[in-house]
Parts: sequence; structure tokens; C-alpha cells
Amino acid sequence: MLRFISAAAVVSLPPVRVRRARPAAWVSGLAAVLSLLLPVAVYADAAPQRVISTDAAITEIVIALGAADRLVGVDDTSELSADQEGLPRLGYHRALSGEGLLSLRPDQLLVSEHAGPPQALAPLQAAAVPVLRLPGAYDVAQLKSNIRLIAAALALPQAGEQLLEDIDNRVERIHRYAPPVAPRAVLLRESNGQLRVAGRDSAGNALLALLGAENAVDYSGYRSFTAEGLLALNPELLVIADEALPAAEQWLNRFPLLRYSRAAEAQTVISVHSRALVGGLSLTALSEAQRLLALMTQAQQAAAP
Repeated sequence: MLRFISAAAVVSLPPVRVRRARPAAWVSGLAAVLSLLLPVAVYADAAPQRVISTDAAITEIVIALGAADRLVGVDDTSELSADQEGLPRLGYHRALSGEGLLSLRPDQLLVSEHAGPPQALAPLQAAAVPVLRLPGAYDVAQLKSNIRLIAAALALPQAGEQLLEDIDNRVERIHRYAPPVAPRAVLLRESNGQLRVAGRDSAGNALLALLGAENAVDYSGYRSFTAEGLLALNPELLVIADEALPAAEQWLNRFPLLRYSRAAEAQTVISVHSRALVGGLSLTALSEAQRLLALMTQAQQAAAP
């Protein structure tokens, strides 16, 4: 920490005899001027310049705030532009290495509530590296809260306010085109060969809510279903998460029973990129919601007599 001598201390110093009077007079004069110009000095910690993000949704926010150049490492789920692909990858966010994190000499670590294991983060806390742990965003309110916290940690309040305003505008447009009556909906993805359906407290459920839909299931997280079980839910809207888009027709071919659902009959089987569901409700999820609503509108217009 820097230490400063007050103007009063300078004045109270005993006189010192020197041979050259002019330089001494010049120094004392400069001190007097500085004491008048800077009666009070306020010093703030410098904004973090070496940031690690271990969550895809958090990385998106950092980039949207205009701080991509501060990133020195990200987790494997984070999406980067071509000119950022050289950044070190730190592995899966639940299996981080404390040594790997420290080797990048970060001055700010941004992690989700699922980051770990705990022993991987302990060395950073011991080294006094600030660690901001953020909850998963499963609604717009939490997404905005996370944006505020990240903007504050990076000392980017103005960029944060601009991003929040953009979020409000996008959500307003999404709500404007949402269906007047909430369709009964299912969000479906595949994991290790099993069909998984999104329940409450999941990014899938958050996306359905953005679309103005009512989730057909009422449990927390994801559960496995058979094709027969999915047909029993008989959704009016079926959203399929996949890495290759469009995926709707491929899934209906693989699981032909789904063709007998109300969603298939109404041609409201649509696909969302699975990366939009990584890390909770994200900026990518908002973009996907806008795209999906456009597809739903087209389907409704095509079905209209």
C-alpha cells in the first residue's frame, strides 16, 4: 500500500541547511502546490485485468460487457470467437484444478454455484484471489442480478447498465410475440441414450417460460422418459435440444410415436441449440427464444384456415 505524507507533516519538518537555495525552494514550492491541488487523495483498487470464467453463461456476460480481452482462461463449455480460441481451457467446471487456475495468475475468478471441487478453489482463496460465485439463472430476474454482480466485479458499471437495458428490450420483444394462450409444452434432450425432460429449476424450464409456454411436468431438474411416456404427456409444443439444427424431423424419425402427439399434428415440434441450455438462462437462450417464437408464429400461420 502506498503511503503519503500530509501537507501538515511537510510544513512541520525542521529546516535543513543546504548550499543551493533555489532547488530547495523549488521543491518546497512544488510540495505547497501539490498540497493545495490534492488536499484529499482517494485510491481505489484497480479493475481486474486477468479474469477466469468457469461457466458458459458467465463467459457470455463478460464478453457482452466488452471485457473479452481480460479473459485469461475459460471452462470447456464456454463459447469463444475465432480470435479468442487460443485461450487456455480449464476443463469441466465441476472438475477444476487449483494448480491450473493459479498458473494463469488471475486477479478475479468468476464461477457458478456448481464449480468445484472445493479443494480446487481453496488455493485461490488462500492466495487472496477474489472469487465471485454466482447462482444459476433460471429466470430473467436472476440473469439480470448476475449481470450486475459481474459488472461490479469488473468495475464496468456503465457497460452493465447498457447490457441490462438491452436485456429489458429483448424480453419485451419476446413477450410481445408470445402466444396469447400458454401451450402445454415439453423440452426434451438426449443424454447417454436416454430421453430427458426438463422440469422446474432448469434452463429448459426457463426457456419454456420465455416462450410463454406451460411446462407439462411438475418436478425439479431433469428426468428420463420413454417415447410412450412422452406421448402420454401429449404436449402441444415440443422443444428438442440438440447440437445439430434443425433436429425436429430427425427426432420424429427416430421416435415415430411422437408423430402422434398434438405438437407433431400442429407442426409445433421445434429445435433449440443445446448450448443455449448450458449454465442456466443465458444471453444465448434469449436469442434462441426470439428465433423459436418466430418459428412458432410461422407454424400457427401455416395451420390457420
